[in-house]
Amino acid sequence: MRDLIWKVQGWLQAAYEWTRDLIRRTLPHEEDSAELRSLKLYVFLFVGIIGLMLIIGGITFGIAVRGQPETLVPNLQGKDVLDALMDLQGKELYADVQVQYSSDTEKGTILSQRPSPGTLVKAGKRVILRVSKGPVIDKVENYVGMSLDDVKVHLQTLFASHSPNIIIKTPVIYQYKPGVPSGRVLAQSPAPNTKITGVASLELVVSQEQGAVSTVTAGDYVGKSFGEAIQELTRDNIPFAFSVKAAAKGVDAGAVISQNPPKATQAEYGQVIQLTMTAPVNVGKDNVFGLFKFALPPQAIAVNIRLVIVSDSMPKEIFSMKHPGGPLAVPYIVPEGSDLVLYVLDQEVAREKATAIQF
Repeated sequence: MRDLIWKVQGWLQAAYEWTRDLIRRTLPHEEDSAELRSLKLYVFLFVGIIGLMLIIGGITFGIAVRGQPETLVPNLQGKDVLDALMDLQGKELYADVQVQYSSDTEKGTILSQRPSPGTLVKAGKRVILRVSKGPVIDKVENYVGMSLDDVKVHLQTLFASHSPNIIIKTPVIYQYKPGVPSGRVLAQSPAPNTKITGVASLELVVSQEQGAVSTVTAGDYVGKSFGEAIQELTRDNIPFAFSVKAAAKGVDAGAVISQNPPKATQAEYGQVIQLTMTAPVNVGKDNVFGLFKFALPPQAIAVNIRLVIVSDSMPKEIFSMKHPGGPLAVPYIVPEGSDLVLYVLDQEVAREKATAIQF
């Protein structure tokens, strides 16, 4: 045991002398030359500065990592991108904006985000926002003069990887036009440069060979009340014009007594169905029975029209339909003193006071 103690004391004494000698050789002292002492001072100063920088950097990193507050990612989907950026700024989060076309979402609206809403993250984290760039096209192009096949291929190419916001309405209307090759677009609706909102339905009139005609089957309107006949005609977008005869004995008042062309006839596109009816006998107190007449300018493609009653009460629509133009004659029973207003593409084109027919 005594030998072990002596050995340990010898080791400690040797370690002490070695350490003292190392410090003596390393640190500047009076026995060093002036040059060596200066060199040692510069080395210790450099090492000290580096060590101090490492200590400060470590402390700063630790504070930055452990000192950042946590925050909940807000729900930004459906918001305008500017509003979303303001929300992120308020949460001390940053945005990584990615854009893509979308026919269903308005331009500048947030489609999705990552991380998802409600996720707890540290301040300073980036939130990836997918933002709508709007539809591939926002205005109707000019297709007149193109072949129908080329229009279809063009639209398929545009919307190969995106949902379409313009669709060709079927059936396509065909008309013969001298000097124009078959299959060419003659007219379109909506017109070129019309702004697209939502999904637009593109109606096309396409040239065809001579002798081929677009037709529609005339229904059977004889024996029906004029209201029922108007309902069926406007449902099928068949242009019509009524004429009125005084009620006769043995004939139903207010009913259609003849039509031209007859039922089941294949009428050409835009052909006006002529109907004759008898005047109703009882139109109700303070009401008048009359006939609204107007000549609509011809249209390459049928346009939306509607006839509205304007009186002291709320305006009431008599009918609405797509009309290719031509004569229009509509019977009506409305309160006396009312105005009848005809709209074409939501623009007022005619207005008249309700007036009773005189026989």
